[in-house]
Amino acid sequence: MKLKMIVLAVAAAAAAPAFAAVSPAQLSAAVAAGRYIDMTGASATKATVKTALAAACADAQVSFTADKDRNAYGCTMKASAAGYPASWKGQPFVVFHSVSGGSLTSILGMSTNAAQQNTTVRTDFAGCASTNGGLTYTGCAVEARRSNGGLSDVEKALFQDVLETDPPVGVNLAQIVSKPALAAQSFGIAASLPLWYALQAAQGLNTGACVAGNFAPECTPSISRTEYATLVAKSNNVALGDYYGWEVLDLGAYDTSIHSGAGSTEDTIVCRRVVTSGTQASSNAYFLGKNCSVAGKEPAAELDDSGRYEVIENEGTSDVKNCLADGASAGAGRQFRIGVVSSENLPKATDNWQWLKLDGAALHADAAQRASAVEMEYGFVMEMVMHYSTDNSITSPDQRTALDALVAELGNDTAPKAGIFVVPHGTTFYTGLGSVIGRATNGGNNCRAMNEYL
Repeated sequence: MKLKMIVLAVAAAAAAPAFAAVSPAQLSAAVAAGRYIDMTGASATKATVKTALAAACADAQVSFTADKDRNAYGCTMKASAAGYPASWKGQPFVVFHSVSGGSLTSILGMSTNAAQQNTTVRTDFAGCASTNGGLTYTGCAVEARRSNGGLSDVEKALFQDVLETDPPVGVNLAQIVSKPALAAQSFGIAASLPLWYALQAAQGLNTGACVAGNFAPECTPSISRTEYATLVAKSNNVALGDYYGWEVLDLGAYDTSIHSGAGSTEDTIVCRRVVTSGTQASSNAYFLGKNCSVAGKEPAAELDDSGRYEVIENEGTSDVKNCLADGASAGAGRQFRIGVVSSENLPKATDNWQWLKLDGAALHADAAQRASAVEMEYGFVMEMVMHYSTDNSITSPDQRTALDALVAELGNDTAPKAGIFVVPHGTTFYTGLGSVIGRATNGGNNCRAMNEYL
C-alpha cells in the first residue's frame, strides 16, 4: 500500500507544473483589488511586453489567450520588482493586453464608449481552459472594456487630426501622457514582386549573382524618400492617375510621349493602412510631415482614387502584405503595388512582396533587420511611446507607476524581436557592431531628427 501511495505521489508531482502558478480565481481577485493593467495599442511589442512582465514574476508567468491579438499575463510579483507599486509586491497581479486595431487604440481604448473600446480577455477568465496544469490557457472569452493606456508606434500628436475628428468619449486629451517607451522600430518600403523586378532591371541590378529569387541587399533596387512621398501625397492623385504614374520611379508614364516603359501599362496601386494605424501615422509623418508642421501634406486615401491611381486601405499589416503580394497573381495592369510595412515582418524568398532600399540604405542588411537603423544608416525609424492618463478614474496612480516600471524594463531588453531595438538612455549606450541598443534618439518626438546619444 505504501509503495502504491509513493507511485501515485510521484505521478502527481510529474503532472504538476514545474513552478507554482497563480490561478484564474487569484487573478480575478487581483483585479478586484486594483492590481491589474488593461493595455491596448501597438502589436509590434507584444512579445517584448510579455517578456518584460515575466521579469517581475516571483513564480511562473501564466498566460491567457483569446486569439493572437488578445492575451493576458499573470503571476505573483516578486518583492524585488523594480519600480512597481509597493502594495503589488508579493501579491498576484495581471496585465490584459489587446493589440487589435493599431496604435491609436492606446488612446481610443480609454473611452467610456464601448464602440471605441477594444475587446480583451474577461476579468473572470470565462472560457479559459488549460491542458498543461495551469500555465497556459486558451479559448478565453472577451468583453469590451475601458483601457488604462498602452504602447503606440508614435506619440499622441501624430494622431491629432484623427483624435479631433473622433475623440474618445469621457477622455480629456490634455491629460494623456506620451512617455518615451525606450524601444524603437524601423519601417520599410515594400513592393509587389513584379514592381520589384521591374525596378531592379531599370536600375541595372539584375546581373551576375542577382538572379531571380536573390533579394540580397546588393541586388535590391532603391527608392528615395522624395519619390515615395510623391507617390502617396493626395495632392498628386490626378497627375499620377492621368499622366505620370510609375514615371516617378523612371518606369514609364501613362502619357508615353513623356516616357514609355514597363510602368506605362500598370496602374499605380498604393497598399496602405487605415488612419488608426501607427504604421500609417509613421508614414504620414516621415514622408509628408503630416501633424508635424502646418506645411504637412495629406496622404491619399481610397476616396482619392483617380484615373489609373488607386489606394487600397487595409486594417492590419497582414492585409497590406496580402495586398502587395496579390500583384504577382493579378492580371496585366494591376501588378505594380507599393506600401509601408513595419520591420518586424521578415519576408521569405518565396513571398510575393519584398523590401526596397530607401535612399540607398537596406533595411534588411542583417537577419534581424535592425543593424542599419541602429548604425544610423537607415532613417525611417520611429520611437514608441507609452500612453496613459493622469485622470485617476482612467489610469490609477498605481497603474501609472506600474506602466512606468514596465517601460523601464523594456529599456533593459537584451533580445528584442526583429526590427526593434532599445533606445539609448541614461547609462545605456550603443555597444558596437551587432548592438541591440541604438546610437541615436529623437527623445520620443518623432517629428524631430535623430541625434547621436553621446
